[in-house]
Amino acid sequence: MSGSSKGIVVYDRAGIKRVISREKYRDSVLPLAFSDHWNDADGLYGVLLYSLQDGFFAESLSAAEHLCEIDPSLRAAMAYANALLKCERPADAERFIDAALSRYGDDATLLTHLASAYAYQGRDEAVEPILWRALRADPNDEHALKWLEVLRRERGGDAASRAVVSEIASLPGSWLAQLFMARWLLAERKFDDAAALYDLAIERAGKPVPADLLMQMSGDLGNAGRSAEAIARVEPLYDVAVHGPMRGGFSTGYNLMQSHVDVGDFDGADRIIQSMYALKRPDWRETLDLHFASLVEARKRSGEDQSAG
Repeated sequence: MSGSSKGIVVYDRAGIKRVISREKYRDSVLPLAFSDHWNDADGLYGVLLYSLQDGFFAESLSAAEHLCEIDPSLRAAMAYANALLKCERPADAERFIDAALSRYGDDATLLTHLASAYAYQGRDEAVEPILWRALRADPNDEHALKWLEVLRRERGGDAASRAVVSEIASLPGSWLAQLFMARWLLAERKFDDAAALYDLAIERAGKPVPADLLMQMSGDLGNAGRSAEAIARVEPLYDVAVHGPMRGGFSTGYNLMQSHVDVGDFDGADRIIQSMYALKRPDWRETLDLHFASLVEARKRSGEDQSAG
C-alpha cells in the first residue's frame, strides 16, 4: 500500500494494482485491516506502518496503543510515540517516551521523537541536547543528524554546519556524517579526499553495507560526474535483495543503472534493472517500467548519435 494525492494504491494477491479513494480506504479498508490483525503483532505493526505513512494518524492511534499491549517492544513504542506526535499530543508523547526510554534504554529514534515533543511544546533549548543523546546512541540516525545540522546552520552558516557534521563524524561507528563530508568534497572537486571518506564509511558500516550508504554514495558520485567511479566502487557491494528497495522511486539500483547509461554501457544498465524486475515486486513495477522506458530511449539516442556522426 502507498498513498498519493489521488488515493491509496493497493495490490491484490495477484499483484494487480488498484487505487482506492482515501475516504473509502479510511472508512472501509483500514478498520478491517486493523480488525483482521488485532491480535497478530507482526500483522498489526505492518498495517500501522502503512497507515501512519499514508497520514491516517487519528485512525491509527488506538491500534498503536493496543500493539504496545500485545507486543511490549521497542518497535511498538516507536509506532505509538509517532502516532501521538502526529495527533499533536506532545505532552502525552513526552510522558510515554520517557517511560519507554526507562524500559528499553536509549534509542535514537525514540530520542528524536522526544526532541520533536519538546519542539512541539516550544522547549527549543531542550532539543539540541536530546539530539546529541540520540546521536551518541546511533551516530547514523539520519533525522537527528540532519536536524542538528540545520540548527547549527541557522545559527552560524556553512562553517557551523560543517563543524557539527565533523564532530558527529568523530563519534564511534559514524559513517553517515562521512557521506555528508564527502558530498562537500565532491562539490569542491576533491575526489581523492572524498574517496578516502567513502572507504572509511564502508569500513565502519560493515557488511552488508547499509542501503542508505550505497544509495547516497552512488547518487552523489553520479551527480558529480563520476559515474565510472560509482560503478567501480558501488557495484561490487551491491546486492539487489538488500539494496534494491526504492525510496520515492529511486534506489541504489536506479543510480547504478543511470551510471551505466552515463558511460555508454547500456547492457550493464539493462542487467541492473532486470535484476530488480526479477524480485517480482508489484509495488515496484510501475516505477521500473518508467526507468526501463528511459533506458530504451537512452539507447536509441545513442544509436542516433552514432549514425549522425
